[in-house]
Amino acid sequence: MRANVRRNVVVVTMAVLVCAAVALNWRFTQNQAADGAAEETGTKILGEAKLVSGGEGSEEETAALDEDTVYTGTDYFASARLTRQQARDNAKALLEDFLTRADRAVEGGAVSADLRFGHDGNLMTFVSLLQFEGCDVVESDPEKIAQMWPLYRISPMAANIQLVFYRKKAADDVLVKFLYNEREVRIPVASDLAPYYRWNDVRDFYRNVMENLPDPAGK
Repeated sequence: MRANVRRNVVVVTMAVLVCAAVALNWRFTQNQAADGAAEETGTKILGEAKLVSGGEGSEEETAALDEDTVYTGTDYFASARLTRQQARDNAKALLEDFLTRADRAVEGGAVSADLRFGHDGNLMTFVSLLQFEGCDVVESDPEKIAQMWPLYRISPMAANIQLVFYRKKAADDVLVKFLYNEREVRIPVASDLAPYYRWNDVRDFYRNVMENLPDPAGK
């Protein structure tokens, strides 16, 4: 008797599972058919990206706008201009802070050190702004960028910039020397002591650079 009841329970359970499987399969098939119909009619395509404009226009206008935006790369170049703007602004803010802190240290008269740490992207933009010898090259040919701006030299592992200040006792004149990756580097500032430069000349030069930076958008 118990064996028959157990068998009937197993049979009923199996029947319920089969019915559930059939129902799920039917529902999945219906969903696939609906998605296929939607894709054919163009009413809904999962993952499709569309350009949305502020006004209404014909399909021809929308198609032309899509073609201009997607295939000519206007979005990419707009993003590139924005990135250059941000990089330039970051480098400018960093240089301003360098000048301010250096002036403070010079006025203090004591032996001091100010250490900073950052990423290679910040360093590359910064050395370009500082106009280090070999780091301020402008190249319009994409095929020659790697030759004119070799990363193994511009930004190797542990790349670093050092400003070393010198002042004789009882003297007001302060000299500064730039080291880039532990090597002396020159900047476009007139000096009869290069690679040593008078700090007043260096400070004035870089403040003038920041005041006359060109627009990254070319305006």
